[in-house]
Amino acid sequence: MVLTDSGLLKPQLRNIISSRMIIFVAFFDLFIQFPIVAPYARDLGASASYVGVIMAAYSATNLIGNIVTGRLVDFLGRQTPIVIGAFITSIALLGYAASSTPLILLISRVVHGFASSSLTPGSFAMLGDSSPANRRASVMGRSGAFVAVAAVLGPPLAGIGKDYFGTDFVFVAGSILMAVAGLIFWILSVETINSDRRSDSLDFRKFFSNAGSSKILNRGLILACVSVLAFTIGLGGLVTQLPLALASLDLSSSVSGSVFMVYALAAMVMMVTPIRSLSDRYNRTLFLNIGLITMSTGIATIGLYPGIWGAFLGMTIYGVGFGILFPAATALVVDSTLIESRGFGFGIFYGVYSAGVVIGSLMSGILTDTYGDSSGIPFILSAGVVLAVSIPSFLSGFRIRT
Repeated sequence: MVLTDSGLLKPQLRNIISSRMIIFVAFFDLFIQFPIVAPYARDLGASASYVGVIMAAYSATNLIGNIVTGRLVDFLGRQTPIVIGAFITSIALLGYAASSTPLILLISRVVHGFASSSLTPGSFAMLGDSSPANRRASVMGRSGAFVAVAAVLGPPLAGIGKDYFGTDFVFVAGSILMAVAGLIFWILSVETINSDRRSDSLDFRKFFSNAGSSKILNRGLILACVSVLAFTIGLGGLVTQLPLALASLDLSSSVSGSVFMVYALAAMVMMVTPIRSLSDRYNRTLFLNIGLITMSTGIATIGLYPGIWGAFLGMTIYGVGFGILFPAATALVVDSTLIESRGFGFGIFYGVYSAGVVIGSLMSGILTDTYGDSSGIPFILSAGVVLAVSIPSFLSGFRIRT
């Protein structure tokens, strides 16, 4: 009998390994876009507002896709939607390389966003299926560290790849990596939803008609979604405005990538230390609030101290906040869902994640058109919006104890 440090049996260990691999590759795919897609769209002739639309298109279709594929993850099991999503994502990335106009890039982003929407809900649902109740934040925190590793490697590698080999090379390499990951996951993983559990939720109409009931959209899940909405509004602004602001300083794509790397390193440190499991012992809401306040402070710092050093400092603070919030928020989703609806729960969670990025990207694009690429005002306003949206989390206080 093979055990991990969480007391998991061998089939569960295979699922942990394969799920974390998909999580890493899915977020690596996301993070390689951060420093290069906005400037790439500009090079194709897009205005700042059009850049915001192109950046938001991925998240807009990902929002819809997360809800639909989250349901499919419960309906078909975890494996099939993940494998299909990985291979279609691989094809969509090739469309980036083939783009010759902003419109073609926009279409590629639409396909990419929908295709990749099964990867994170399916993987996190599989992880949740294998997590002991008293160690959920710890398991999710370690898995979140893979997100941070992807964020450490993705932006600088994308920037370096663009500077030395061209933007097309980055997209083709990402496509190959995604296809290989999908194949390995298909071979290695073991389905966690058996046929008996799937048969309980085969009726789509019944399932969606009950979506508003306390069994699915309960208070815990809503609180986790509100928190991630606040966080991702700020993230959407950062991925749209920060590369443009740094480019206005005549800095290379690799330097822009290193700024996002600092954010990821800070988050990774938080999620590999015992801090990740504190919400298993104390109130999850407390750590949601601490994380949101810290991230808002980081975004405001970038606006108040424009330039490369302000960007490094602000993104470090932002990464610390993310490292505090993410384990608590994802563990709260697991706490608030049953195994037969967990995929849908994570689909809603990551759908809201995408909605926040859409709002932040569009808002940042409009503000950038108004105030200019190098202005700090979009960052300061984004920080204020993050705090405003997170008010329900603050008001909930310490009532949720898990």
